[in-house]
Amino acid sequence: MKKKEILKSGAPIITHSGGPKQFDGVAPSVDSDSISDHVTKHIGPIASVFHEIVSRGVHLDVNWIAPTPSRPIHVLVTMGMSDLPMNVPKELKDDAYMELLVVLPGNWPLTKDALKDEQNYWPIRLLKDMARLPHDYNTWLGFGHTVPNGDPPVPYSSNTSFCCALIHPPILLFGNPDPVPFPLDFFKLRIDASKTIRFFTVLPMYAEEVAFKLDNGLDPLMDLYDQHNVTSMIDIHRPNVCAGK
Repeated sequence: MKKKEILKSGAPIITHSGGPKQFDGVAPSVDSDSISDHVTKHIGPIASVFHEIVSRGVHLDVNWIAPTPSRPIHVLVTMGMSDLPMNVPKELKDDAYMELLVVLPGNWPLTKDALKDEQNYWPIRLLKDMARLPHDYNTWLGFGHTVPNGDPPVPYSSNTSFCCALIHPPILLFGNPDPVPFPLDFFKLRIDASKTIRFFTVLPMYAEEVAFKLDNGLDPLMDLYDQHNVTSMIDIHRPNVCAGK
């Protein structure tokens, strides 16, 4: 990878060299039991697992935690991204292992037949693409990183204008007085003395929001999300907080 340019906000735009690895018969995650137990303890029972049949680089399964009356949302959590360390800077060596999640409204169709439609499946595709990116391109993901869907970015599906993604802690409502829907203990899973897995949300964004963030930094964008009560739950109808800016 290389630094392409430094933006007004002081952050670099990074471009990646290399490309996706070949598909192969990678075995399921070595930490699958630990991750499953951690998810069950802090979010809820796993209703099902979207198992990967053929894998590339790492074997990526997705745990599905179904909605409940007290938490009417779907939670999808990867399992396998953390099998390999990311190529983090030396000063962030403790942040080399990550798993990702997306939050969907409780009425999002997730049946086998529904997921044949890309308008329903794209959040899972986004989740898995983001989880593979560090391993495909020998790079890393961290808090505040934004990743476009192509160059120039294109929408993830025909039913949305979201075309980029933000890596953010699993906080459901930025401006809520009680903003953490999951216990703080969920954010980290210590496997052993040399490996701690961190969990982050993938938040889809509009192109104008990414442009604003690149020019002004992450904090001003978070302020706008706060003002508009944007959540990390995927809502294809949510307002574009930077429209017209």
